[in-house]
Amino acid sequence: MANTYLVDLDLAQLRAHRSRVENRPLSDDEVRSWLLDFGFCPRMDGLYLAEDAVLRQLEPSQVIAARKVGHLLH
Repeated sequence: MANTYLVDLDLAQLRAHRSRVENRPLSDDEVRSWLLDFGFCPRMDGLYLAEDAVLRQLEPSQVIAARKVGHLLH
């Protein structure tokens, strides 16, 4: 079972990176949609829940803080 983390993401860094990857400017909504598709679960407070395998795919500069919170129930 994977560990779950509470993650504070730098959306500006993510947007810049994804825009370079896709070779076009992306909106905040497009970045949030990508995060959902990638496996991040948004919370009402602006933070995200993510399993460790998903979190490891991001560049360190894209993560402001991450704290282990346990396991998600599937």
